[in-house]
This record gives sequence, C-alpha cells and structure tokens, in this order.
Amino acid sequence: MKSKMIIAGLIAAVCAASALAAPAPYMWYKSKLNGSLACSNAYMGSGWEPQPQLGTFKNAACR
Repeated sequence: MKSKMIIAGLIAAVCAASALAAPAPYMWYKSKLNGSLACSNAYMGSGWEPQPQLGTFKNAACR
C-alpha cells in the first residue's frame, strides 16, 4: 500500500510540473558566415551566435 502511495505522489508531482512548463522563448541568432539574422526558439548550431541583447520574444516573428 505504501509503494502505491509513493507512485501516486510521483505521478502527481510530474503532472503538476508539466502543467507549469512553458515553451522556450524565441530570440535572434546571427550567422557567423554572412551576418544574417534568423529568429528561432531552438539552438541553431555552431554556425550561429545567439543575440540575447536583442531581446527574447513569445512568437516566431520575434516581435
């Protein structure tokens, strides 16, 4: 019985944590190759530098 309570507690904790999760913010990335800018909410790779000084945004238009 005690193990069922522990499992139920863990499931409740996971559900509560996922309810509070938010998507990653969008930000501008600058190309190391030609200096062009792209907006993304995921790391774009070693050829791109994040530009946090330009701000973070809630949508893919970076506005």
